[in-house]
Amino acid sequence: MADWQNVITGRSKKDLMHSVERAVSAGELEPGQAFPSVRVLARHLGVSASTVVAAIAELRQRGVIVTNDRRGSTIAPVPPLKLDVTPRPAPSARPPGVDLSHGGPDRALLPTLRSTLHAVAEENDIPRLYGQAMIDSDLRNLTLPQFHDLGIDVAPDHVGVTSGALDLIERALLVSCRPGDRIIVEDPGYPDLFDLLRAMGLQAVPVRVDDEGLRPDGVREAMQRGAAALIHTPSAQNPFGAGLTDERAGELARVLAEWPDLVVLEDHHLSLVEPARSTLAGKVRRWAVARSVAKSLGPDLRLAIVAADPHLFARVLGRHALGPGWVSHVLQRTVVHALTDQSIRRQLKHARDTYDARRLALLGELRRKRIEAHGATGLNVWIPVADEGRAALDLAHRGWAVSPGGGYRKTCPPGLRVTTSTLDVSETPRLADDIFHALQPRAARRG
Repeated sequence: MADWQNVITGRSKKDLMHSVERAVSAGELEPGQAFPSVRVLARHLGVSASTVVAAIAELRQRGVIVTNDRRGSTIAPVPPLKLDVTPRPAPSARPPGVDLSHGGPDRALLPTLRSTLHAVAEENDIPRLYGQAMIDSDLRNLTLPQFHDLGIDVAPDHVGVTSGALDLIERALLVSCRPGDRIIVEDPGYPDLFDLLRAMGLQAVPVRVDDEGLRPDGVREAMQRGAAALIHTPSAQNPFGAGLTDERAGELARVLAEWPDLVVLEDHHLSLVEPARSTLAGKVRRWAVARSVAKSLGPDLRLAIVAADPHLFARVLGRHALGPGWVSHVLQRTVVHALTDQSIRRQLKHARDTYDARRLALLGELRRKRIEAHGATGLNVWIPVADEGRAALDLAHRGWAVSPGGGYRKTCPPGLRVTTSTLDVSETPRLADDIFHALQPRAARRG
């Protein structure tokens, strides 16, 4: 890390900006490094304070620096670039043992889409051209009642489609926030969301969750420190398994009523298998909801049906129309045929029942051993531990691959994430017994 006095140069706004960007690219100014104050930098360069102010404003807009009212400006976090595209090994190529670390659905419970894809192919004898509606009318008509069932009073023309839930979240943040803004996230929460916020130059503000969702006292405290948006998962929360209740939604809505400009974004990532029981959408002024189909119908179906308040919907989907334009109507028609296929609907219900049975079986066994565990909904169980690295290693030696919680948490205590979506119910007693032994202090095990 170089001294800023040696790398920040220039007497015009443009030259000053370029010197900072070059230094950041070269690693001479590092993420989190303090940026000099306007007065200090102006005196060092021999330029007016207004020139420095204009350069800092432009650098902030570009996401090169972030500003906190109390701490001043710092070099923004480096966007994470996931360059390792090596695919996960096939099940037969994995190390011996049971993989409960993947976090995803059971492939055996994903619907077979052969007949669905055949029906879509039959429809596409005549190629589609430009100028079509953004969302397929049948898809809108199928999903609109599901928003209404949650109590979301949304008009048909405020329902659209994006390429998954994170696509909606990114677009909503782009039109609602500026680099350096603070975003409330769940703790423990989803690592890919944390990475996305870092890439956008936004600051994640962690708020603890319990079995019913975000804790209202934590949200209030975070809002008092300032936040532009809140992102949460109302059901099948990963990794904790929280499920938003009507009571908790009401408590959170009363807290957020004090900050009407906050944008609330909801990620219903398992919506077809694990529908949310409640929502914040419609209980706050600015909101958007994404109901993804990927984990229910298959990860390659990158599609989410979205709804939002009129203002946010116009900004998000308007920007979408100027970029990719629309989500493939082939994908949309695939989802339509899947949702109207009675066989697939039965498969989805079977998947939900199976996921519930596997998760509840493990929770029951852990409860009998008086081990604290959480997993009110979804595909995962979260187990608080004293030393997640040691516990995960111990379980690996016993034939179980689980995820240490470090990548999922910000400030909450350590834990393990155990994916139950592929867990054989008959194996839950042995797994619970092995978890019990893995959590024992070393001295107790030696004794």
